[in-house]
Amino acid sequence: MKITTKDIAKLAGVSRGTVDRALNNRGEISPEMKAKILAIAKKHGYVKNILASNLAKNKQYTILAVLPDYSLDIFWEGPYNGVKRLENYALNYGLKIDYLFFNILKKESYAESLAEAIGSAPDAILVAPVFLKESLQYFQLARQNNIPLVCINSEIPNAQVLSYVGQRSYDCGYLAGRLFKNGRNDKRKIYIITLGHKVNNAIHINNKINGLKAFNNLNECLFDIEEVLIENFQDSIELKKVSAKILKDKDSTLGIFFTNSRA
Repeated sequence: MKITTKDIAKLAGVSRGTVDRALNNRGEISPEMKAKILAIAKKHGYVKNILASNLAKNKQYTILAVLPDYSLDIFWEGPYNGVKRLENYALNYGLKIDYLFFNILKKESYAESLAEAIGSAPDAILVAPVFLKESLQYFQLARQNNIPLVCINSEIPNAQVLSYVGQRSYDCGYLAGRLFKNGRNDKRKIYIITLGHKVNNAIHINNKINGLKAFNNLNECLFDIEEVLIENFQDSIELKKVSAKILKDKDSTLGIFFTNSRA
């Protein structure tokens, strides 16, 4: 059975108003009485009802979702719809969700969106950190402004974010290596193809590649690996050139590992 502030007040021999002042660290209350109330609350496992507290204060918190524009990459329609589904539910907890969208192909657009998000001083930011360098720069600025961050899809190491929700990119690459091994015949070559991203500024992509290479190294370089980067994935001439090369090597090619959703 959950203990309430009314129960704590009865055990402490004080009013509920005094309990409220002690638990919420406001108003005048003697240090001795505050310590007594907090000890009772801790002993009986009191948990503050955030929902009731927010509604009582009529306070609303804003979460700003900084996401790629899904009209440019259909993969991101799924994450957007996932956040969108929670809007009405979040309102019950005094949480309002706003959105900022950036061009996933342009790091400048990503940086501008993050700068705008931090400048608007939300209570928290949900972000898909697709560009490493810019993420580290603006995450530091967010911390300086006491804005908590949650990352999705890409995990930024040592960024001191509140949490990360998404795949373990390194393990994805490692698993790909296992799958290639299980389906192996006498062909040895694997093409690793990245579309629209410089690998050194996209840690989730880099981790996938490193995972595949690690598996290969642990298996005495079972595969020959060739990396291909096509920055402008809408360049039909470049795409045809790569396709022609792979088709030419088809007799020795075991498979293709695409590192991102624009495959």
